[in-house]
Amino acid sequence: MVILLAALAFYVLSDSSLEAVSNLGAVGFVLMTAGIGVGAAANSVTDELLEQTWDQQRLCAMQPWPMAWGKLLGSTLFAWYGSLFCWAIAVTLEPASMPLLQSALLTVLGILVGLAAQALALTFSLVAAEHGGTRQGRAFTWLALLLVVPWLLGFISTSSSRLDESVQWYGLTTSALKFLLASAALACICALTAAWRSMARALLVRQWPWGWLTLGLIATIYIAGLMPDITWPLFAAVGFVVASSMTYLALLQERASLPTWKRLVADARSGDWSAAIQSLPLWPTTLTLAALFTLLLPWSDLGSVLDFLQASLPVLLLLLMRDCMMALCIGFSVRARSATAVFLLYMLVAWLLLPLILSGEATRPALVLVMPVYENSWTALIVALAHALLAAFLLTKVVRLKTRLAT
Repeated sequence: MVILLAALAFYVLSDSSLEAVSNLGAVGFVLMTAGIGVGAAANSVTDELLEQTWDQQRLCAMQPWPMAWGKLLGSTLFAWYGSLFCWAIAVTLEPASMPLLQSALLTVLGILVGLAAQALALTFSLVAAEHGGTRQGRAFTWLALLLVVPWLLGFISTSSSRLDESVQWYGLTTSALKFLLASAALACICALTAAWRSMARALLVRQWPWGWLTLGLIATIYIAGLMPDITWPLFAAVGFVVASSMTYLALLQERASLPTWKRLVADARSGDWSAAIQSLPLWPTTLTLAALFTLLLPWSDLGSVLDFLQASLPVLLLLLMRDCMMALCIGFSVRARSATAVFLLYMLVAWLLLPLILSGEATRPALVLVMPVYENSWTALIVALAHALLAAFLLTKVVRLKTRLAT
């Protein structure tokens, strides 16, 4: 209500047009939804950790889905109250040339985008709670704000001027507004599903690992459709990049616990494959998806521009497998709170510092040994395979050492 009165006072006391006040309302919607709303959704779990009441809530009989909705709507109700006022200003004071249906679609679009941003913030907060720290929760909150607010401001400024343009997706032509509406609905469904499954993990409810894999497939299909003249090799390359990126993201946010993996292996040996699969972390699913894209690529008819994919993707897959095994080695060897920082340091040294040090012509052979992706040949594939085998050897040694110390 205060924002509504401020917008009206701004219009009365200045010489601005109704369109300027409409833009002010749109900015207010972004600040209320993505600023206050996202912060409130992220702090809904972080505040419980600070007040030491989160463990009590986890022991209640409520299921993950209603608890996720309760946290999401209960914490952001005030933000929605103010943001809907702002959005009402933005829509009602728009230029008269804008049709009523278009204004209604823009309203639905704004609600979907705001709900998706808040669900994403709640997911970040649940991930931080899984790591057991409030500082991580605050960091995830600021990360969510830095990711969401600039994107929404850019969305508001560009979408209003490009609503009449057309968008092509897999050769299908549609209006920009309809495409944005479908994209926002898809993003909202994915964000709500992520919040629900993150809440289930926080409540220690076992679940099949289909969510992370499905998200990787959806992201691949969506991104590849925006590319002109999409071909199967290009689709496979996009899928590999998406799957590998999600694998690294899962490695960073999941804790590698040796007892968990021992229990998983015990369930598999006893024939209880359902329990073993439900105990899997997230990263093996997208690692399998990346391997699938890599294996299917050589059977495609590659053009001259994409010939390098046949040699580079298998090398990158082997390096991805190496990094997954190194993440397990680090997680099994150091304290849980330090594992993420140590893994980030390892990635910085392996992928950036060593290639920069060995980037000269005289050190080219050493560069290929350290980072074989710079060489498109069978030598690079053999070196990458050696990297993966060495990481597997180190992982075996770490597991045996930790098992011996535990007994």
